[in-house]
Amino acid sequence: MAQIFNVACSALVAINNLGDDQRTLGLTAVVPSMDAYPLRLDFTITDMSSECGWTTNRPVYLWVVGSRSLVRATIQRSQHHYNDRSLSIRLAAPAWAHRSLPAD
Repeated sequence: MAQIFNVACSALVAINNLGDDQRTLGLTAVVPSMDAYPLRLDFTITDMSSECGWTTNRPVYLWVVGSRSLVRATIQRSQHHYNDRSLSIRLAAPAWAHRSLPAD
């Protein structure tokens, strides 16, 4: 019975990941406040027909131009706008991410 559940769980994970957006995107993000913890970044992705894996609490890796490392953030808010096929995203990065980002 355990093998059947294992196969079912593996199939479910594969189906869930099948529709994920796995592109590398170059975006301009807005930081509402550099003094706030956790660090938040707001941006919009265009030409998205669905959420494509951009759901709350999913991990995201971002690289800011001028920084030396990747920052792991989580999706705090995701809202799909069907009328213009855009996706508004808010990411939350941990407090230590401030050290990884350039000051400019």
